[in-house]
Amino acid sequence: MRHLAIALGLLLAAEGFAAPSIRANPPDEPAPTTLELQDGDRIVLLGDALIERMQQFGHFETLLTLAVPEKTISFRNLGWSGDTVFGEARAGFGTPEDGFKTLVEQVKATEPTVLIVGYGANESWDGEAGLPRFRQGYQRLLDALEATGPRAIVLLSPIARRLSTAPTSGDEANLARYTEAIEQIARERGHHFVNLLALTEPMADDDTASDATDWYAPQGLHLSDQGDALLARLLLREVFGLKAPQTDPERFEMLRRAIFDKNQLYFHRYRPQNETYLFGFRKHEQGNNAAEVERFERLVAEAEAEISMLKMPEQPVFDLDRIDEEVYDR
Repeated sequence: MRHLAIALGLLLAAEGFAAPSIRANPPDEPAPTTLELQDGDRIVLLGDALIERMQQFGHFETLLTLAVPEKTISFRNLGWSGDTVFGEARAGFGTPEDGFKTLVEQVKATEPTVLIVGYGANESWDGEAGLPRFRQGYQRLLDALEATGPRAIVLLSPIARRLSTAPTSGDEANLARYTEAIEQIARERGHHFVNLLALTEPMADDDTASDATDWYAPQGLHLSDQGDALLARLLLREVFGLKAPQTDPERFEMLRRAIFDKNQLYFHRYRPQNETYLFGFRKHEQGNNAAEVERFERLVAEAEAEISMLKMPEQPVFDLDRIDEEVYDR
């Protein structure tokens, strides 16, 4: 397992973060090949709570948008808390197989060119005994995802945990086993892989963090806003080989807010409230309102147009004063 503790410390120092306590273990492998963004890319994020929470914080999408303002790129977040490679969390009142079909349909509808997939955290609780089923499920999922036509797929490992109670050696070992399995699958299928477990271990082990600056949410399973901000910078570097752009904080927050609003609109488009009444077994009661869901498409498009304006660097404005010739001659 690659451990990038030194690189993490340098990255934090260079970008104004207070560095967590880290172990000085240098990386023992070269950095993976990074992706080059193309104009018109549609980046789709798929996975469990780590991915779903990214749309609430917005750091990754904001930073990447600012890093390549000359390119037209769009994002769709399909994260679903509690989800697995089997799509079980998306089943609703149906079967797990229904959930898997829903997952694939949701991805297909986004027409991705780049897929960033984050699974394995929930599955790791099944321990070593669950690894064969996990590998088989991930292979099946990738068969379906590759068929949707993306030019690149990036597989993320689970992040490290910072549990309020001391984690057991078995928990840490299981995260490592599932990370290794994901890396092997990525290598076999020719996909990119990012070892988030190694990258976030220094954050989980940081004993200097206060309540105000902790990298993790209180229960230690998910990242805090600050932790997500750091993760966004790490993903920019590891996936795309980009450094987080320097920008005015006020401008950054304006763009991040616009991205948050767009993500909320898309969330209600692909995952509407009262879905059972709109499309499910109770649609005979309120199914006539289902047509309203498609109207979110226009709202999302309008929100993306605003993002396109906000992402562009402000052009300097010069005031030109005419100087009279006689005054100039003196």
